[in-house]
Amino acid sequence: MNKRALVPEIQLVAACCRWPPSAARDEAVREAAAAITDWGRFLRVVRRHRVTGFVRASLSAAGVSLAIPVAFRLGRRADQLVAKNAALAAESARFQRMFDEAGMPAMILKGAALARLAYGTAAIKEAQDIDALVLPEHAETAIAMLEARGYLLVSPVPEIEIGPAQRRALIQYRNEVSMRHPVEGYYVDLHWALTDGPTFLPGVDAATPGQLVDIGADTPVRTLGRDDLFVYLAVHGALHSWGRIKWLADFQALIARESPQEIERLYRHAQHAGAGRCAGQALLLSKRLLGLDLPPALAQELEGSPLMNRLAAGALELMIGPDPETEIPDRRFGTTLYTLAQLRLSPDWRYRGALLGNSMFLIDDVLRYPLPPSLRFLYPVLRLPLWAGRRISLLGKSSASRKVAPTRS
Repeated sequence: MNKRALVPEIQLVAACCRWPPSAARDEAVREAAAAITDWGRFLRVVRRHRVTGFVRASLSAAGVSLAIPVAFRLGRRADQLVAKNAALAAESARFQRMFDEAGMPAMILKGAALARLAYGTAAIKEAQDIDALVLPEHAETAIAMLEARGYLLVSPVPEIEIGPAQRRALIQYRNEVSMRHPVEGYYVDLHWALTDGPTFLPGVDAATPGQLVDIGADTPVRTLGRDDLFVYLAVHGALHSWGRIKWLADFQALIARESPQEIERLYRHAQHAGAGRCAGQALLLSKRLLGLDLPPALAQELEGSPLMNRLAAGALELMIGPDPETEIPDRRFGTTLYTLAQLRLSPDWRYRGALLGNSMFLIDDVLRYPLPPSLRFLYPVLRLPLWAGRRISLLGKSSASRKVAPTRS
């Protein structure tokens, strides 16, 4: 991976995201900052990759002087980040207490728990939502509990009423829902499985022994144990093609202070958990982009693997792309490349079968047109006609709106 192939904005973001702080990081930040000619573009890249906390802390530590307008925009967003992180941490603690009181095993994934474990502070990691994990048999109850707190289902299909049968189908076909509090503005991703497929982290769920983390609220939260958290972060990032540098930064920060022997042990654990490709990809990206020191033998093993090199190169392309400001779905063939990258993450036929199976139907169709269990095999067959029907309906609505639109005199 040629550093010169990275645009200046990404080089500076990567330098700022190295962890822990060090004189070497400060020097890398100063060198990369000297190449920035468009600070507005840089701030847009920072916003897309959600690394504001890293950037403010690293530029300050390196003594990089910013123009007043740039410093103001960066500082205002960083202050908003700290306030939002505090609010989400408090809400995470309330969720943990709510589930505990109901006798439901639950965990808080990433978010405030990971911020404490990886950074020891809430001022670095940028959280957008709360990820909570419950058991599949508690999913429907957990959704109702969140609705009782004022949360509304926003994904999938927020514009239709989701009845009991549809909720059961949703729980069967997917591993999470997204909900939002209309007053507070908090988003929650409620999971009942860590991933859609059966391959990664088999047997790990909300009832698995984890670790308690003090997040600075009135109740500590439970999260995944050390080894499972390493694997989960690798799997989560890989399944999202490391589309945001923040995910890689979190992974790297979690292990940056570990001994070479411990890093190798964690990698072997990931292999045993069915996620060797995900972890190897994450370790190579962390070494090349964020300067993570790997054990020499492990570095040689990963860098000597053509497959691992292809996985790392493909992830970097999706992470950055031809324009680092643009999200993956908005790029040409972005969604296709995203899906192909996911297929390469495991040779297990069960994983690939689940991935392809999920692509054969839309959960929107399952919820809009519920079929009895004996007929659900029809969804892949109906996908094209249902898609065509939606397009015709949208065209009809668009045509009708044009006909009734008032003319200007």
